[in-house]
Amino acid sequence: MPEAERISSDYSDKILSAAKIPKDSSLDLLHADASINAGLLRNINVVLELIFTEITLSYVEKLKTGKKLTSLITNYISHNKDIKSSSIYIDDLFIYLGIFINRKGSTGTVSLSLSHLLGEEEKKNIETCLENIKTDKVLSIIRKLTILIDKTTDELESSGRLFYSDITSDNSQNINRELAKLLSEI
Repeated sequence: MPEAERISSDYSDKILSAAKIPKDSSLDLLHADASINAGLLRNINVVLELIFTEITLSYVEKLKTGKKLTSLITNYISHNKDIKSSSIYIDDLFIYLGIFINRKGSTGTVSLSLSHLLGEEEKKNIETCLENIKTDKVLSIIRKLTILIDKTTDELESSGRLFYSDITSDNSQNINRELAKLLSEI
C-alpha cells in the first residue's frame, strides 16, 4: 500500500472498532457453550442408542445368519428404527445388504432381490424378527425417547442463537415420564 494511503499512527489511535460479531452456537461444532442440560441429554441419547442396539442384536442373533450379516442387519435396524411395514422394510434392508454383498457403491447397480439371498423360511424368520423388534416395549419407549431428546436438545442448543424465538413447549416432563417407564421395564 502506498504511504499516502496509510493512516497515520496519531489518527489510528482515534479510530474505534464499531463492528460486533454476534456469537452463533450453530458454528460451535464442539458444543463448548451448550447448556449442561443439552450435554446431559446428548449423553442419555448415546446410552439409549447402545441399549437399542444391544436389544436389537439379541433378536437378530436368533436368525442365525452369521456374524457379519447379523452385524449388518443390527446396524441397519439401529439406524432405521421406525418399522411401519415389514415387507417394505425388508426390501430396503436387502437393498442395504445387497450393496455390501455386491461390493457396489450405489443402489442403482444392485440387482439382488430377497429371493436371491434367502428362501421363504428365512424371509418369514426376518419378518417375525422385525415384528418382535417393532412390538418390543422397551424398544418402543427408546424410539419415543430418542425423538423427544433430539427435539429438546435441538431446542436447547438453538435457544442461544441470535434470532431464536421460543415457541416450543417444555419436554422435560415428557422425557422424565418416558425415562421412568424405561427404567421400570428394564
